[in-house]
Amino acid sequence: MRNLRTAVLSLVTAATVSVATVSVAGVSVASAAPDVAETDNPNTVSSEFSSHGSSLWEIGDGLQAEEGINAEDLFGEETVDDAPAWATEWVKLTIAAGVATLAGAAIGVVNYLKYTGVLPR
Repeated sequence: MRNLRTAVLSLVTAATVSVATVSVAGVSVASAAPDVAETDNPNTVSSEFSSHGSSLWEIGDGLQAEEGINAEDLFGEETVDDAPAWATEWVKLTIAAGVATLAGAAIGVVNYLKYTGVLPR
């Protein structure tokens, strides 16, 4: 039983580190993005960002990235049925993160209670 708890605790820790690494990497990539080309027209964007042929643009188009929505439409008393795809995926990931957090907390509490002798080993 101890090996199972150790394996589960290691898995939860690795998942947490992975999520934190991806979050930090996303910030690093965003801050390393090339600057907009300086021209006389401030609305001009460099050609690197204006080409819609890349796979990232296709992913963004598939997730309806141009459409906006607010949290009240997603989590309020009356929700919107035609929310953009990116918003529904964000809701699913938020729920999964909440479940993972609760599972990690439960594992930690059980391990602590077993360690202190409140629960039998």
